[in-house]
Amino acid sequence: MRTSEPHTRICRIMASTVSVLLGVLSLIVSQAAQAGEDEVTFTRTLSGAGYSTLQNEYIPGEAITIHIDIQKQGSSEVTAIGFIDLAPPGWTVSSVFTGSDKSAKTIQPVIQPEIGDSETLNFLWIDVPVLPFFIEYTLNIPTDQFEEVAFAGTCGYRFTAGALSFESTTFINGPPCIYFTRTSNAYVADDLLAVSIAIYHDGCTDSPLALGIEERIPAGWTLDSVAGPDTPAFSSPLDSEDILDFGWTTIPSSPVEFTYYLQVPLAEDDDPEYIDGEVLYHLDADLLQSATVETEIENGTPPPLDSELSVSPDPLFDFIVGIVMVDTTTSNTLSLTNIGEGTINGTAILNDPAGVFSITSGGTYSLGTSASSDMTINFSPTTIGDFTATLDLPGGANGTATITLKGTSVYMKSAWMTLLGCGPSTIPGPSPWSDLAILITALTLLLYRGVRCRRVR
Repeated sequence: MRTSEPHTRICRIMASTVSVLLGVLSLIVSQAAQAGEDEVTFTRTLSGAGYSTLQNEYIPGEAITIHIDIQKQGSSEVTAIGFIDLAPPGWTVSSVFTGSDKSAKTIQPVIQPEIGDSETLNFLWIDVPVLPFFIEYTLNIPTDQFEEVAFAGTCGYRFTAGALSFESTTFINGPPCIYFTRTSNAYVADDLLAVSIAIYHDGCTDSPLALGIEERIPAGWTLDSVAGPDTPAFSSPLDSEDILDFGWTTIPSSPVEFTYYLQVPLAEDDDPEYIDGEVLYHLDADLLQSATVETEIENGTPPPLDSELSVSPDPLFDFIVGIVMVDTTTSNTLSLTNIGEGTINGTAILNDPAGVFSITSGGTYSLGTSASSDMTINFSPTTIGDFTATLDLPGGANGTATITLKGTSVYMKSAWMTLLGCGPSTIPGPSPWSDLAILITALTLLLYRGVRCRRVR
C-alpha cells in the first residue's frame, strides 16, 4: 500500500516569453530566482472517527475530517486564490468551515461545497484571506468501500501577474476486511448510557473463524448489561471497569449488532469522555485486529435547577424565641420553604455562645420544589439576662440564610409582685428593673389575666 506522505512539487514563477538575446535571458533567470522565494503551498491533515492515524486507514460508515493549511512564502502579495480538492467517489460533504489564524475577520469563500456534494470540491475567494488560513470540511464515508483512495488537491493563485498552482495528493489505505462502528448519545451523570456496536465482516474473502471486540471505557464507569440482536456468546462480568471484552464462537451474519449499557457515575466536571477499541478476529491461525475506533461522548447532564430557600419570619429581622423566667423553657417555630426548583438539602448550624438555645426538630431538611418544613427552636436560660445566637440555614442556590435568635430571662415572680405593690420593696437577687421586658410582662398580666395580689410574708 502507498504511504500517506503527500507528493508535493513547488510551482515557481516563470517568464511567459523567451528571447534569444542574452540580456533578456539573464532577466528571465533573475525573475525565476526571485520566484523561488514567492510561492503558496498547502498541507493536508486527516482526523475524525473515520480515520485511523496508526494504520493510515479509513473506516467505512464513519466521518473523516480534512484540514487544509494554506500558507505563503515570500513578500509578494497574493491577488487571487482558489482551491480544488478531488475527494474519493461517493464520499459526501457533511460540514464546511474556513478561517484565518491571522485575521480577526474570517473571509468566507464565495464558492464552497454544499452539504451532500462529493468528488470535485471547489473553494473560491474574491477577497483574498489573510495568509496563512485554513479550510476544513467533513465527509461521510460509504459503508461498502474497501479499496485504497486518494485526495488530489490543487491550490491556484496569482501574484501581480500570471496564474500559478501547487498540487498535492494524499493516499489513504483501505480498511481491513473487518471494521466496526460505535454509536451513543451524550452521557448523563448517575444514569445508564447505551453504546451500540455494528461489526462488518462481509469484506473478507474468507469468513472469520472467531470474532471479538475489546472496548476501553472511562474510569469509574461500569458494565450494567448487554442486549442483542446479536448478543455476544461471552462478555465481561457485570460491574466490570476499564476494559470490556465481548466475543462469538459462532459468527452471526454481517453486520453483527449488539448494545451494551454502562453505568455512569456522578460527574465531577463537564468534560467529554472517550471510548475506544478494536475488533479482534481470526481468518486463520493469526490473531488480527481492526483499526482503532475512538468515540467522543459529550456530557449531556442537565445543569442543576436553581433552588431558593425562603425563611419565615424574615431573616432580615431578629427572631425572638421568647421571654421566660430563669430555669424555664419556651419555644418558637421557623418555617422553611423551597420557592425555586430542584431540591434543597441542608442541616442547620447553631452558633450559641451561652448554650441557651437548641434545635428540637427540623434541624435537617430536604425540600423539593414548593416543599416546606418547620424548625422548632427552644430557649432555656439558667441566668437572668438578654441572649443572642445565630442560626445558619445552608442548601439553597441563593446561599446560606443566617437568622439572629434572641431571648430574655427574668425573675418573673418577684418582678411583677413588687411592681403591683404586693411584695417587698427589695427584690431578692439581681435587680430586673433595667429590663423593659418586666414592665411589658407585668402590664400584660394586668390587662389579660386579672392578676390579684396576695400578701407576701
